[in-house]
Amino acid sequence: MIAAQRRSESSFDSAACGLAVCASDGSLMHVNKTLAMWLGGDPCATSQTTFVRLLTPASALLYEMHLKPRLALGQRIDGAFVTLKSRHERTIPVVLNAVQDADGRVDIAVVNVREREEYEESIRRAHAETESARAQLADTLRALRSSEALVRAQFDASPMPTFVWQRLADGRFVLSNHNESALHLASDARKLASITVAGAFAEHPEVADAMQGALDDLAVTELELPPNARVLGAGRTLLMTVGPLPSDRVIMHVRDVTQERLAQQQQLHGHKMLALGQLVAGVAHEFNNVLAVIQGNLELVREDVAHVLPESPALQQDLEIVQDATRRAVSLVRQLLSFGGRHEPRDTIVELNSVVRATERLLRPILTTSIELHVELSESAQDVYADADTLSQVVTNLVINARDAVVERGPTARIGIHTSQVLLDTPQHGLEPGCYACVAVKDNGCGMSPEVQERAFEPFFTTKRVGSGTGLGLSMIYGVARDHGGAVTIESDPGHGTCVSVLLPRVVPHGT
Repeated sequence: MIAAQRRSESSFDSAACGLAVCASDGSLMHVNKTLAMWLGGDPCATSQTTFVRLLTPASALLYEMHLKPRLALGQRIDGAFVTLKSRHERTIPVVLNAVQDADGRVDIAVVNVREREEYEESIRRAHAETESARAQLADTLRALRSSEALVRAQFDASPMPTFVWQRLADGRFVLSNHNESALHLASDARKLASITVAGAFAEHPEVADAMQGALDDLAVTELELPPNARVLGAGRTLLMTVGPLPSDRVIMHVRDVTQERLAQQQQLHGHKMLALGQLVAGVAHEFNNVLAVIQGNLELVREDVAHVLPESPALQQDLEIVQDATRRAVSLVRQLLSFGGRHEPRDTIVELNSVVRATERLLRPILTTSIELHVELSESAQDVYADADTLSQVVTNLVINARDAVVERGPTARIGIHTSQVLLDTPQHGLEPGCYACVAVKDNGCGMSPEVQERAFEPFFTTKRVGSGTGLGLSMIYGVARDHGGAVTIESDPGHGTCVSVLLPRVVPHGT
């Protein structure tokens, strides 16, 4: 082998082990690149010495006294352990193989023991890593089987009926799996095995088409099954959620929402009736306020013509007829709070101060002489986009609520109506920053507790005694403000009065 390597110069220089050729006198004739690298020099410089000088003293003595005589006798040296030394006095333990030919030349091959140990160690590490990976793979397989069993158990234990459909080459879907809950949903469990969508609803192609579309589009679909459907229940409303799975499969979760939809319909009907009741009650409440103004003015008319009534029986009878009709109207309103009509306001640009002044003239007759009404209007125009009658009703409701709150104050009862301009720099009360017109009604009455303030805008909530109020005044005011992009605020202190402010977006004239 050494002779063959010597004859092939390229193989000689590129060998992984160290190779050298010595003359009969021991001088180095040729050294390959590997050995020269170990020794810290180039092959040409290394060849200018003897092989013995490449060894440590102990190894040189071993070579001269034991190995060299054996080579001279024609013996082959295999696996002798010697130590080389490099230029930097670094020792390199090697295993030496050598043979001497008939001409006395010696072919030497040395194997770096450290590299061999590292190689063997890498082999051992690779083997250990392979065994560890094999053990981990076995653990993973066991965990995977356990996980599959757990997933299957969870799949079967799920209370939601679940189906797995497989897409065929022709685009149809065939049932490939289902859980236990699906068996309870289906009226004939035996028909679930490998059934297609078209087969499941053969008698109801419109249902089959809807279900096929849901599987194709992976969409949430609600199906109303006919009463005579024998697969997936009968006469039920099902909500199906579809999602993708690998290998052309889709998973479908089915939820029976029959009772839920029925409950929603009943709840919607209840909401409609409640909304209708609130609407009619609001109209009746406002009509009641108008009747109160009529009654007050009738009393003033009766006082104004009291001196001529004895002489004019016909006039007295007419007044009594009007008053009686008004009383019956009030009674009718109280009985028909659940009925009424609807008035669509026509919003225009109105001046808030003008509305308050017009409403003031209607309010004074319904206030007792012991209640002091003070009106303070802003000097600037307070234009808003609203219906004048609606705003008048808002102010009337606020004043009537204030009247009921100050009734026990006697001569010290005070109610104030104020208008102003409010500029919001930051969002407040649910309003964006901007300019707002404000009308506020303040009284020195009984006030509201925090609990009452929290519920003040709820329809039908009232703290008045039975028959004295419907609890719709503030809720109507709140709705009007909300519908016009405004808000209502309440500031109240029990025993010290209340201030209710209505803010509406102010119409700013162009160029201001």
